[in-house]
Amino acid sequence: MNEFALRGAVKDFEEVIKASERLSAKGTRLSAILGTFFAMWCAFRVRRSIEVCEGDGIKKPVEGGANDSQLEENTALPNPGVVHSAGEDLIAATISKDFDATARALAGMGVLDLCPIISRQFTRMELVARSMPGRAQLIPLVELSLFAVDAGEFERAAKYAAECRGFDPAAYELYCLCVVEGLIAMNAGQDREAIRYLERAMGVCQRDEYASLACGVRGPNLALVEKLLDGGHRVEVLKHLLECKNVWQSLRPQIDVWISLIEGGERPNFHESPTLRSMNEPACRLIMQYSRARALEEGSSVGLATPQSSVPMSPAEVMARRERLHEAYSRSKERPEGK
Repeated sequence: MNEFALRGAVKDFEEVIKASERLSAKGTRLSAILGTFFAMWCAFRVRRSIEVCEGDGIKKPVEGGANDSQLEENTALPNPGVVHSAGEDLIAATISKDFDATARALAGMGVLDLCPIISRQFTRMELVARSMPGRAQLIPLVELSLFAVDAGEFERAAKYAAECRGFDPAAYELYCLCVVEGLIAMNAGQDREAIRYLERAMGVCQRDEYASLACGVRGPNLALVEKLLDGGHRVEVLKHLLECKNVWQSLRPQIDVWISLIEGGERPNFHESPTLRSMNEPACRLIMQYSRARALEEGSSVGLATPQSSVPMSPAEVMARRERLHEAYSRSKERPEGK
């Protein structure tokens, strides 16, 4: 059994529940929908971890013939304290191969309410994603496309990505979609097409200073980088990582380590980076994506790569403009209130 993977999935579930509780204080429909959506994904990952380890035939009985849409409307997130305690019980039960105790712990955590049947989870999550109002629906759909490729559901991922394109996605959403589409291409054996998607992903993030900031404050997704590196595309991966240093400036020291390892013929373990892990934790993504969804709902330009320059910029010019933008923001924060 991969106890480390299970502990990671349980921790992510617990942290999402905590983050959802904090967001629920805002009392908005968006916070409730996104909290449930991310909790459902983490519940799926917990179930999948157990299924891979020991086989999980546990199914939550649906009383009264309720359909999936009714289940989503009535699903309440569990208490964080209860989740923590039941999570410890789950790990102990799985290690000891106690099937009944595993089922009780999953129920106690609220996992079975959020993911009653593994095979139907994406259908259920689609219902939640589509309950988001207006253009804000783009946010859970982008996440759903990422979840789908992570789960090996490439046809679903392609469907979600195509739907996202119809919502006029901005910088970070376009970056994520390029990664998804590149992974789909890799799965189909189309390595050269996957490399083109990798190049497009960086082009999106370096279009202008607004795009660079929008991507840089969120975590990079290196799933396509890993696949290409495993496929022998070392030169393309090195070029990509060098460009990543312009966007994800806080990761520059770590990226330098990865580049050095690859140049020396080694295969970096990208998942060992604490900074990268923290940026991509589901709870962190939930908070960031809630802010982005609010901006879309309100028609605000916050988080968008706007205004866009009509003249192509060099990476150096983008970085210089980004630094000036950051300095202007810092000065505005330092200005006394009312001035």
